[in-house]
Amino acid sequence: MRKTWLWGSVIIAAVLLVMFGVFWTSRSRTVQNQAGVVPTYEPIDNPQNYDECVRSGGKIREIYPPICIDKNDNRFVQPVEDPPHYSTDCKIAGCSGELCVDVNSKDVNSICLYNPKYDCYTKAICEKQTSGECGWTETEEFRGCVGGLNNNYAD
Repeated sequence: MRKTWLWGSVIIAAVLLVMFGVFWTSRSRTVQNQAGVVPTYEPIDNPQNYDECVRSGGKIREIYPPICIDKNDNRFVQPVEDPPHYSTDCKIAGCSGELCVDVNSKDVNSICLYNPKYDCYTKAICEKQTSGECGWTETEEFRGCVGGLNNNYAD
């Protein structure tokens, strides 16, 4: 009786293990994105735009607007239908999109230190100020975002 119970347990365990293996190897691979779970696409050797770069597994720089960098170091900017946060005279720059500079400025970079306040700049407007220089015009949303931060980060 004891041998029958032991063999029954071994057979059930083996069947469960096989079923798990079949499930694991046959499941479709998925990638999580902001819109939810989407199926993975076949890699594209030479992407020609932002979407193809993303589907081919390119690295995404999370700035505004996002940039995808493919395996050949080509860069593709995500198209923006209605860019609400900058004017045609100024552009957003810096590692975290925290700088507002003249559109003719070349290669403006920052030191790439992260500050949660930088996320709030997506709620401000990059435009010419009364001084004639480009800068951030604070909106209610920006002030609310900055006000909600821990005081250690709001500087």
